[in-house]
Amino acid sequence: MKFIFDLDGTLTLRETLPEIARAFHMEDKINALTAQAIRGEIPFMEGFIRRVNLLAHLSVADVAAVLERVEVNQPLVEFIAKNAADCVVATGNFEGWIEGLCKKIPCETVASKGEVDIRGCVRLTQILKKEDLVKAYQARGEKVVFIGDGNNDAEAMRLADVSIACGIVHKPAPSVMQVADYAVFDTAALLRLLEQIHQPCAGVSVVISAAGVGSRLGLGQTKSLIRLADKSLIEIQLKQFSAVPDVRIVVGFQAQDLIDVALQSRRDLVFVFNHDYFHTKTGASLYLGARHANEWVVAWDGDLLVHPDDIEQCLSGGANYVCVSQKASEDTVFVKVDAQQRVMAFADDDGDFEWSGPACFHRSQVHFTSGHVYALLEPLLPLPCKVIRARDIDTYEDYKKAVNFVSSWQHGNANIHKYYEQLAKKIHKPIETRNKSPDFSAFDIDFIRRFSGQSKHLLDLGAGTGLLINPLIKEFGRITAVEKYPQFSRFIAREPHVELIDADLNDFDTSERFDLITIFGVMNFFNRDEALKLYRKAIRWLQPGGVLILKHQMGIQEDVLVDGYSEELGEKYYSEYRWIQREIQLVAEAGFVVDEPVDIYPAAFNRWPNTHFYALVCHPNLQSALSS
Repeated sequence: MKFIFDLDGTLTLRETLPEIARAFHMEDKINALTAQAIRGEIPFMEGFIRRVNLLAHLSVADVAAVLERVEVNQPLVEFIAKNAADCVVATGNFEGWIEGLCKKIPCETVASKGEVDIRGCVRLTQILKKEDLVKAYQARGEKVVFIGDGNNDAEAMRLADVSIACGIVHKPAPSVMQVADYAVFDTAALLRLLEQIHQPCAGVSVVISAAGVGSRLGLGQTKSLIRLADKSLIEIQLKQFSAVPDVRIVVGFQAQDLIDVALQSRRDLVFVFNHDYFHTKTGASLYLGARHANEWVVAWDGDLLVHPDDIEQCLSGGANYVCVSQKASEDTVFVKVDAQQRVMAFADDDGDFEWSGPACFHRSQVHFTSGHVYALLEPLLPLPCKVIRARDIDTYEDYKKAVNFVSSWQHGNANIHKYYEQLAKKIHKPIETRNKSPDFSAFDIDFIRRFSGQSKHLLDLGAGTGLLINPLIKEFGRITAVEKYPQFSRFIAREPHVELIDADLNDFDTSERFDLITIFGVMNFFNRDEALKLYRKAIRWLQPGGVLILKHQMGIQEDVLVDGYSEELGEKYYSEYRWIQREIQLVAEAGFVVDEPVDIYPAAFNRWPNTHFYALVCHPNLQSALSS
């Protein structure tokens, strides 16, 4: 393998000819010709000859002294030093001018040649054509990787086995971008890519396939650039991948626009070109993006949105898996799963879940296909599946759903505060906190009595107006009730063994230990992070053998978000009913073991088809407690 590096603007941190012009006060003429050549407005050879002719009267030694002071990209030079036998510098500059500069770069240099007259001035005799150098190495059986930025590099890059457009110093010429396999705009990204090309690397790479036109959506732009919640889709994705070192974006339609937007979020990206984006689908983009990637590749569609809380499990790598979600999109691919939650087949008509897009491959499993990514997965089935919350955007209806989906991420305990703050100002009866729902307190009370005792200390979190604990006053030796709104807690009975604490559950903490902790009708007002934090505090507050009991509405098959005007309440209302399996996973993550969910109410009290009231009896996981 041979790595051929352009010199000016690739290995140097400044272009060399403008440096000469500046030193000898010839900037205007030289800079104008340089800019024209870089932009491809004049052939490189013509531009180079004209520039050299302008400088021909200068002493070669004086010019070399100027260029010797030009700073080089030291991390790239260190890569070359480690792989000197595999590297070469190719430059159209006259070899005498760059002799001192290239001594800083420990590999062979190939440059233009000339004669030096008795005055010490140069006359060119041979101008390097970099494409000839590429052909020469390929004729020897070498695989050639070319790294360049200017118009004079374009033909060499077209012929190279792998070509990298380097935008570290300035934007690569359009002619370079039209033939490049990769584009990088940061030294760290280029170094990472060079190491990956040189030899396979361990770890995980995320490949975002964003090359398509997005014609079905009808917005006239690549879907990665559509805006949701004041951010483009690619900006949202890149924020979610901030902890992933190797992120690759496959670009095609509107490539430069997408590159410009993505670089505003992150500079160390690797851009991969799918120049045939109009005739190929996501499978081809994944293949191109996975070339030279790390050992494990996570495929990610450019139109995919995943809930922030589910990102981590999508990116674990290390094994094959497919991420699926509840059916929500208009035009989608379905998956069929077996009892072991393994994906058994993909289908166009119907299935158990919607294939949401993320999938993990070993790099060796990704081969070229002009079709879709799932064509690469089908030979690998059955595969484990991970259920996530996700939306993809194929149609305008999908887009509208995606806007609401992203908006829901920002909500949580703070959103319901406005509703309850208004209710607290006007409440007259304890029952008004039921929000016009039936009063099911009798079922709650009967259930808690199973865990009561005169020797026990009860902690009731989100105690409200005392609908649960007032009838249980005599059932416990001590009761501590925590409620955010004093206007609610004034309805709780005042007894010597009852302690009232007005506090937000997000902020509440205590050094006491309790036999029983109850959180009834509250957790649907907390987002995932808030809930996990509270559950982790609860396990610390329990006595050995203590129990946490949760009861609230949960999603039956998926998360259910209520955010907007409620006809029933005549108010704006917010509630997040997490899928019951997700809630159980959340509680388990905090260190609990959950008994079989209890269907606590008669069917008539579960008024909505997509949510259900459950009680969860949670015990500290002894193994988890011992390990911590």
